[in-house]
Amino acid sequence: MSLTSTLTGFASDLSFNKLPSSVVNMSKRVFLDWLECAVAGSTAPGSREIVEMINGFEGREEASIIPFDLKAPRPNAALANGTISHALDFDDTHDEAVLHTSVAVAPAALAVAEVERLSGRDFIAALVAGMETHIRIGLGCTTGPGQSGWIYTASIGTFGAAVAAGKVLGLSEEQMINAVGVAYSAASGNIQSVISGSLSKRLQPGLSAMSGVLAALLAQKGFTGPVDTLEGRFGFYNVYQQGNYRLDRPVEGLGERFEVLNLSLKPYPCCRFTHTAIDAAIKVTNMHDINVNDVEEVKAYVHSQTYSVVCDPLERKIHPQTIVDAQFSLPYTAACGLVQKRVV
Repeated sequence: MSLTSTLTGFASDLSFNKLPSSVVNMSKRVFLDWLECAVAGSTAPGSREIVEMINGFEGREEASIIPFDLKAPRPNAALANGTISHALDFDDTHDEAVLHTSVAVAPAALAVAEVERLSGRDFIAALVAGMETHIRIGLGCTTGPGQSGWIYTASIGTFGAAVAAGKVLGLSEEQMINAVGVAYSAASGNIQSVISGSLSKRLQPGLSAMSGVLAALLAQKGFTGPVDTLEGRFGFYNVYQQGNYRLDRPVEGLGERFEVLNLSLKPYPCCRFTHTAIDAAIKVTNMHDINVNDVEEVKAYVHSQTYSVVCDPLERKIHPQTIVDAQFSLPYTAACGLVQKRVV
């Protein structure tokens, strides 16, 4: 079996009864955390703008936009919820795969499930199937976003969103393969949005969620996509990773070890790469009762991957111009830890 068919076959066959209690509990925690991120992010810059745009489209009132008292067509609701929930960069993280999964997968699953009136158990199975697919494809990448230029939350999130939405719709295994193939045409999400400090950073998982819903709905209607989406000659890994991948990683322990258990919830609303420096700054300040007015210089020694995302370009990271700049600035967030002993 190909990698694509192995992963889609796993997702199609997954049921609530096959999930260990630890996976069920973690998926509930992650989903609740995602809902909290959406509520908190609803007042952030860019959130109301996208909701107003979608509301202006009108259309069928199918799925809820959180926490606004509005409903929209399923793809549009997924777009809004994915964007809003990522606004604070407070969402769960899989450190090894270097991605946030709930912001792409949960909006797609929820939008479709609201129409299908899915049971809680079936919803959890769909959520896990989508997140597991997202994470495992990410594990196959051997370069991080700072080197490849792709943000895996979004570029791979499209596949996870398609699987989750397809699972909710009850797609056959063949239809699921097509859903992933169709989703490939919309796979995107780049690190330039971080370098530029633009609001499009928080839009990217919303676009992934929307595209995943569209891909699943099209596959349900018989629309076809490539069957070798991941491993094909011009498939995801060869085109997006340029040879920097391992096809064995996504299937290691598949069905026996669930990668969703390796998700962690953030203590600070900023890029995960800044958290070690924040923790250190707060700890040192508390341990030694440091007066920040006496601090002349702070040195942080970081991995090249960390530097490329939260320290470069250094001048802009030291003097952030936008909220997104600040969220992805190690100098700024570490300084917050020193001065405020917290980052909010």
